[in-house]
Amino acid sequence: MKIRELKIDDYNQVIELWTKSFNNKFDNKFYSIKNFQDIVLGGEKISNIIKNTNFKISEFQPYLPLTQEEIAKDDIDYQYLGYYLKWDPQECYYYASEHTGFEANSERTQGS
Repeated sequence: MKIRELKIDDYNQVIELWTKSFNNKFDNKFYSIKNFQDIVLGGEKISNIIKNTNFKISEFQPYLPLTQEEIAKDDIDYQYLGYYLKWDPQECYYYASEHTGFEANSERTQGS
């Protein structure tokens, strides 16, 4: 297979196509929540966790997704790391194990 050199015009076309592919916005419903109480953590709804424990909603706040209104107001656009790096779940596990000391739980939990 012979690889041809890219001319400036070819390069510009590649950049234009690349840019267009990243300008497609994702549906914010996928990244946001209407009712935090419907979120399930470890197989339990947050509303049940709050009802059955001493946790308060404020303790979950750092882990809750944004609302659709917050996303729209600040014009937030999500990007996948996989757009820029070869990144898949198994590689994430290996990376975390090697660089952060992450260890997999020997037991499966509900919801995992």
